[in-house]
Amino acid sequence: MSQLILFFIFIFVLFQSAQANLTQFHKETKNIKGLDQMGVFIADENGQVIYSHNQDKLLIPASVTKVVTGMVILELLGPAKRIITRLESNAKIENQNLKGDLYLVGGGDPSFVSENMWVLVNHFVRNGIKKIEGSVVVDDTLFDSVRFDQSRLSTRVDRAYDAPVGAMSFNWNSVNIYTRPGKKVGDPAIVYADPESQYIILDSKVVTTQKETNIQIDRVNTKGKDKIIVRGQISLKQKEKVNYVSISEPDLWSGYQLKSFLEQRGIQVMGQVKRGQSPESASVLAESESRTLSTMVTDMNKFSNNYVAEMLVKLLGAQKNKMASLQDGNNLIKKYLIDNQMGPEKMVFNNPSGLTRTNFFTAKSTWELLAKSHRDLRYGGEFLTSLPIAGVDGTLKSRLKNETTQGKIRAKTGYINGVVSLAGYLSHHKMGIVPFAIFYNGNLPEAQVRESMDKLLNQVVTIQ
Repeated sequence: MSQLILFFIFIFVLFQSAQANLTQFHKETKNIKGLDQMGVFIADENGQVIYSHNQDKLLIPASVTKVVTGMVILELLGPAKRIITRLESNAKIENQNLKGDLYLVGGGDPSFVSENMWVLVNHFVRNGIKKIEGSVVVDDTLFDSVRFDQSRLSTRVDRAYDAPVGAMSFNWNSVNIYTRPGKKVGDPAIVYADPESQYIILDSKVVTTQKETNIQIDRVNTKGKDKIIVRGQISLKQKEKVNYVSISEPDLWSGYQLKSFLEQRGIQVMGQVKRGQSPESASVLAESESRTLSTMVTDMNKFSNNYVAEMLVKLLGAQKNKMASLQDGNNLIKKYLIDNQMGPEKMVFNNPSGLTRTNFFTAKSTWELLAKSHRDLRYGGEFLTSLPIAGVDGTLKSRLKNETTQGKIRAKTGYINGVVSLAGYLSHHKMGIVPFAIFYNGNLPEAQVRESMDKLLNQVVTIQ
């Protein structure tokens, strides 16, 4: 009997200690700046609430939207799915000549880059073709022709994070502009476009200076090509500087890259690069298989890539509709949310990247999806590894780097003017994996809000 009494006394003391820790934690949270404009929900996987505030208030999530996009894509399409890009033709091959057009058929792969194009061309080379007497025709018709969905922010910029989308896309639909100083002050700078092709017209007006580096880049679309104008100055002591610039027309950009890669392998293209649709009678001459869908979701989440988000949702829509629109994919995500009791009172989903002010989530509903994902072995592991690691990589590389939190938090960040957000998982020495969601909509400086969020998570991790 005495041992039983001692056991209950031990449990009581343990409970009182835990309650005291939580009480102290709640006292400390009252000093967090911006808390009155935050929605917060932090609970263990069993639903035991650690901290909540405005948890049912609909708030703009910004790029934390990609948490939902990534989960739904992985669950509905599967983490192992791959996408095929093809070269096709219905023309005859005579004396090493293709007597007609070569079709580049896009499958909606957001990860199709130079390495993929090289593999595709290597496979094509084995057909023994040395000359294409027709044109390179780009078949981009798996998706509709809308490059920038109206649910994005209305202002367009020529930077990589605002790249257009298309079923046939290449190199994130962006070009790298490298700038190096000349040999001496006053010399023109050395400017390269990578990857090169006839699609890019490079106009450099950068000069080498003694001290200052100030480079401006503008893009002008003209006659189916992009002119990249580079202005300013670069210091003689500056190391090579790179800028990432989005292109205007994904299909033609991809077609010109194919033409360039073919010519590098000694295959002459006599015709033009143009748009079109591969005929039903065409045969497959070469194909390239993408990486897995799980790696694409990682690309999206680690670096908050808006282009990948919209590409994947159009790909989702293309499972049911030809010439799929972003709305086709969005509708499937909305249906998924409703099927999982996440109606408009909990989540308003209009754009998959979060580059909008028309999405609204509650902190608690976001937590519920995070908890659901972690319990699902079909895709939960892949989703978890797609998230940035605190103090290590992605958009969290420079945050939460102290000994308490570094490597113990995986989360998706979000930011647009007046919106700061963070959602994911933290590791606690007693409570295990703890999902959380924090949204801020207000006027405080971004850095100050981030500091408040990081402080809150640091306090949760250290609860005894």
